[in-house]
Amino acid sequence: MIKKINLLTNKIIKEYSGSYKPQKQEFEDSWSYNKLISIKNSLKSTQTNLSVFFGIKK
Repeated sequence: MIKKINLLTNKIIKEYSGSYKPQKQEFEDSWSYNKLISIKNSLKSTQTNLSVFFGIKK
């Protein structure tokens, strides 16, 4: 499980550096893929909320 979480974390870091687009076939199971997508989406909404809160324009 720790290994799975580390892999997901690395993929998320790559995603936010702009170099990574998740591909379903990269994942050994749908749980990992779905978890990545949900974490990514919640990070994006958190980022948006913080931007709005601090008045930051993209």
